[in-house]
Amino acid sequence: MERSQRKSKEDAAISDDVNEFIASFPALIVQARSQHQDDKLFLAYWVVKQLNSSLQHHLAAAQGGAYPPEVLEQLKAIEAEMETNREQHQRIATEKKEVRALMRELRNEDGWTLVGEHEGGNVQVFYRGEKSTPVHSIKMQGVVDSPALNLMAIMNEHALYDSWIPLLKISRYRKVMYLSAHLPWPISSRDVLLYGYGVDNLEEDRAVIMIRSAGEGDIEPHLIPPVKSHPISENQTRLVMMTNVDPKLAYMPYTLLNWATKEIEGSKYEELIAENEVFYADIKAKLSSLSFGARDDNEEADNVEHEQQQQRHSSSSREDSSGSVEEGDEDSEEETHQQGGGQEEDSNKKTKKKKKGGRLRTRLSLRKHKHDASPAVAQ
Repeated sequence: MERSQRKSKEDAAISDDVNEFIASFPALIVQARSQHQDDKLFLAYWVVKQLNSSLQHHLAAAQGGAYPPEVLEQLKAIEAEMETNREQHQRIATEKKEVRALMRELRNEDGWTLVGEHEGGNVQVFYRGEKSTPVHSIKMQGVVDSPALNLMAIMNEHALYDSWIPLLKISRYRKVMYLSAHLPWPISSRDVLLYGYGVDNLEEDRAVIMIRSAGEGDIEPHLIPPVKSHPISENQTRLVMMTNVDPKLAYMPYTLLNWATKEIEGSKYEELIAENEVFYADIKAKLSSLSFGARDDNEEADNVEHEQQQQRHSSSSREDSSGSVEEGDEDSEEETHQQGGGQEEDSNKKTKKKKKGGRLRTRLSLRKHKHDASPAVAQ
């Protein structure tokens, strides 16, 4: 009798888990999309990862007969919805992987040779040859005597690149445009990348405008290298730039970038900052939350994951809360890191899967945070 009652309680708990997952799914998939739109890439990735993990677990349980047939049908509908969002979720995973790789590379000191110092050693230039390729890597790092907002304005206002990059010409009639429409659930997002150019055919009294999908080769490969910056003070920003260059690719001279950021006041940039008030106000708000000070590039903790860790710590306040770990995930160790009372918890305790009655329990729920809802998964 006692065993039967215990099994009934376990079955009820499992039923609550899957029902909670099904009820939470619409809000969570919208949350992932919104976080990606708001450039909260790591938070969006974490939500998608937890959704996939929980869905696969519940599907396996349902196909094994643990849930009623109607629950299996609901889970299959969720699986179909995840499939309609697959491209966006893959984009999130790809971008997260790219950013992670860049951040690791910017911290990596292996193989770099110091080839020059400028401005009294304030600016350092490193070189690294890449084996079996025509690519040469150049890394520049130093302190720009300018607020971080000015640096971001220089990078954002691409129409003014020709004012500080030598020999650069802005195309008058050739444009690339990316359009994205984020539609309400359950319709997946739609996006399009367009390439357009105008043709002067006035000899025949005609002007032609051609617009089509952008393809490989439409854009010349003169790329701005990846940049990582960290404010030291209100008027100084530590900047690290790295570019993989073959002879046909140009890179930004560091001294020109330093000069350009100082020329913001009284320039066209200042006018554009005032005109684009909402965009730059958002940047100012984000920068205001940063603590100033010199940063060690070898630190394992990355600022971009600070908010993610805070939300995960908030969602771990219950006893049965832990981060989900997937085999082969290169960032699983970082993503399951918890902050709590200044003491580091045993990772085995945090990642160990809890079983009751021989069944793996998974709970996915919405937790309220300061700005948005954050999912918590207990396994």
